[in-house]
Amino acid sequence: MKKQLLFFLFMLLPMAASADKSGSIGESVSWVYIDGTKTLTISGTGGLYVSIMIEEIPWANFRDEIENVIIENGITEIGGYSFYTCSSLMSVVIPNSVTSIGHDAFFGCTSLTSITIPNSVTSIGYNAFYGCSGLTSITIPNSVTYIGGQPFSDCSGLTSISVENGNLVYDSRENCNAIIETATNTLIVGCKSSTIPNNVVCIGDAAFEGCRHLQSVTFPSSITSIGFSSFAECSGLTSLIIPNNITNIGAFAFSGCSSLESVYINGQATYGSGVFLGCINLHSVHTTDITSWCENNFSESVSNPLNYAHHLYMNDEEVIDLVIPSNVGYIPREAFVGCNNIRTITIEGESVRSIGFEAFKGCSNITDFYCHSKTIPSVSQDAFKDTNIAFATLHVPEVFIQEYMNANGWGQFKYIVAIEGTHGEKCAKPSILYNNGCLSFSCSTEGAEFITTITDSDIKSYDKKEIQLNVTY
Repeated sequence: MKKQLLFFLFMLLPMAASADKSGSIGESVSWVYIDGTKTLTISGTGGLYVSIMIEEIPWANFRDEIENVIIENGITEIGGYSFYTCSSLMSVVIPNSVTSIGHDAFFGCTSLTSITIPNSVTSIGYNAFYGCSGLTSITIPNSVTYIGGQPFSDCSGLTSISVENGNLVYDSRENCNAIIETATNTLIVGCKSSTIPNNVVCIGDAAFEGCRHLQSVTFPSSITSIGFSSFAECSGLTSLIIPNNITNIGAFAFSGCSSLESVYINGQATYGSGVFLGCINLHSVHTTDITSWCENNFSESVSNPLNYAHHLYMNDEEVIDLVIPSNVGYIPREAFVGCNNIRTITIEGESVRSIGFEAFKGCSNITDFYCHSKTIPSVSQDAFKDTNIAFATLHVPEVFIQEYMNANGWGQFKYIVAIEGTHGEKCAKPSILYNNGCLSFSCSTEGAEFITTITDSDIKSYDKKEIQLNVTY
């Protein structure tokens, strides 16, 4: 009897295993997986909605094995996460009944080399094909009216992207190998072979993210904005030119571009957080004008390519002696961060009123700093962080040496000395007159400059009738 019972149980094992490879989702959708062909077939009516918990997706335990997916007619929606990280998936059949492909539906399907989106589909969710690195081409049918963010990010194998004629929302004008949102002229998806048409005004968020084989990019004169992570992880980029028509660069726009060696910045822009984060092979940054450079707004140190490059070039000549022209009113935060080949800095004229946060952070080889201003510029917190100014010399107009010594930030220099030529001619002894509550000063030396600040220490003696002053001249 025991032998018969054991035999019966062993007979049930294959049946149980077989039962684990089929099931239902809701009341109207069923699925079956055939081991021999590694094919998952989904049938029924309505939407294919799986759990948002990856481990609870019906085929989660064998999703690495699935090579083929057949979705039969009647299914109307491929829900979010449906085939998340089915890394062996090579082919998918989508019927004309499907109107929507959900977010992350094919995320990480790295073996998928092609897919046909039927012209019944109107919506493609965010991250829908993220990381499908085997895809080489994609065609968006004219029925699609909505594409979520980053739908083809990290699809590094893409070489061909097109939108069917007649689509009212998106286009691929001028055979650009990209998807452009027609109404806003924003390029939302690109690939390594894309060209940016001259009427595009914005590169959308993550448009080229993960295009590891993209080697160069040319921005037309129409572009004014580059979006969040738009070129992140484009590890094939070696050189970058940012023209003066671009005024805004989003956070992490070029982060992870690990082969980037040189950046040319020809205008003024606002740079979001982490724009050049991880660009560890940068060795040169180029500009044409220091005044223009000082009008850039870097939100943090890794937003400025100098943080990694350390070498600034103006008109292809390395800046060793930095001169801040007299038409610059403010040295912005992080402006020269990491520029450790600068030896001397000169602020010309009286126009600079302040020096921003960490403006010279990491400029570790400064030997001399010349500031000609008689109105002492304010110095923000950590403007000279990680520099060697404790061993450097500050040169200022002679009559303001003491004021610079006492001013916040400037007193950190080891030496504060007079700029040559500011000593001036020694004045003749001045006359001081008091009349009707006012002190007046006069001197026979032509062009003498009078400093009329009087403190208690200037008063030599006084009684009821007379105050005597210590006069320096």
